[in-house]
Amino acid sequence: MTKNNSLRSFVALDIPRAFRAELSNILTDCRKICPYGIRWIEPENLHFTLHFLGSIELNKLNQIKVRLNKIFEEQPIFSVFNPQIEIFPYLHYTSPDLNDVSRRSRVISNENVHKARLVWVKCDYQDNCIEHSVHNLRQLIDDLSLTTDKKPFKMHLTLGRIKKKVKGSTLEQILSLNLQDKKWKIKDVTLYESRLHSYGAEYIKLETYRLKDNI
Repeated sequence: MTKNNSLRSFVALDIPRAFRAELSNILTDCRKICPYGIRWIEPENLHFTLHFLGSIELNKLNQIKVRLNKIFEEQPIFSVFNPQIEIFPYLHYTSPDLNDVSRRSRVISNENVHKARLVWVKCDYQDNCIEHSVHNLRQLIDDLSLTTDKKPFKMHLTLGRIKKKVKGSTLEQILSLNLQDKKWKIKDVTLYESRLHSYGAEYIKLETYRLKDNI
């Protein structure tokens, strides 16, 4: 649904089906650990956000699609790996006493637990494999006079948004969940529309761009 001839949009990396299935299992565990207080993302909505475009005018949509195609037509397929569940902001620290089984290796300090906003999965990726495309994407956003994210790019996907104060011990249980340490190939980038509803956001694919097969 558009408002004032504009729509909310963002650009994201699509994740492989097998990785989505594993994250779906993790989300099932997360909901059991914390059924209230965190709005968990539906598995079909999981993605790595490259940049939020904000509100864009419909008469600029085709122009944006053409520019995005030029940005990503030379972007090679690449892999992400070493997925780790984290709390943002970074409130957890490693327990110095790893022999103390009563404490988890990643601990939430009680004085900071109220600052927790997101549960996300951070991934490593091949050096400099996406930075050039991110730079060109930010240049496009500047050209459109939209707000550019100046922070260094981090490869992450959001699992849940923390809406109410959650106990530190609950967040520690979420941090203890493990994902397979394997490589996942990223092959597609999508321009999405984001529609806001009372039950959460709905994401609609506007255009998908296949990355370059470097084999």
